[in-house]
Amino acid sequence: MVKKIIELDIEKCFDRISHSCIMERLIAPSKVKTGIFRCLKSGVSVQFPEQGTPQGGVISPLLANVALNGIEDVHTSLRYADDMVFILKPKDDADKILNKVKTFLAERGMNVSESKTKVTKATNGFNFL
Repeated sequence: MVKKIIELDIEKCFDRISHSCIMERLIAPSKVKTGIFRCLKSGVSVQFPEQGTPQGGVISPLLANVALNGIEDVHTSLRYADDMVFILKPKDDADKILNKVKTFLAERGMNVSESKTKVTKATNGFNFL
């Protein structure tokens, strides 16, 4: 049997991350938390003031990783900010894993991009970052 990979893309990750999700999971001194809270509230999106992070800044990957912390408990994965790859064993059910990931992301205000997420054979190679 051939090993497979799930190449996962989060739809508008930096636009959709829940601020409360980040703040609840952030382990840092109170002054650092205050600074991050102010960064989050700096007006990323007027339409959605309770979600989104500044994209392209040095802090955005950190904030995405804070929000996504724990996804490694869903299944073995590699991630950096909004880029993720799940490594499947031959016996693993990709659909079940994707459903668990979708639930995990929904709790954080995010969704899987159906059009950009795919299951591929490990021997075909994959894109990460």
